[in-house]
Amino acid sequence: MPKYLIRYKLSPSKQSDDPKLAYEAMKTAMARADELMEAGIFKHHWSTGPGIIIAKLPSFEEAYGLGNRFWPHISMEIQEIIKWDKVKEIALSQAKEATEQ
Repeated sequence: MPKYLIRYKLSPSKQSDDPKLAYEAMKTAMARADELMEAGIFKHHWSTGPGIIIAKLPSFEEAYGLGNRFWPHISMEIQEIIKWDKVKEIALSQAKEATEQ
């Protein structure tokens, strides 16, 4: 199953100015993230301001759908993680193709 690197950050304009509402929204978002960790979808999750997640999902469409669960409060950038052997194969194939033109 493919893995995806997901970078996310809070959308400041979508956060409540009311500390109580902001706290409740944060608790809800963290509970949802905990559920994804427990389900094995989030493999790793770091946060030092903007957050970084490694997620294991069947397709990019499902990774994108996951991001939509948190939108508009959080914006996300999603990239598929490709294993080195596949990267090397693609790069060498394209370089070889260029020499044949």
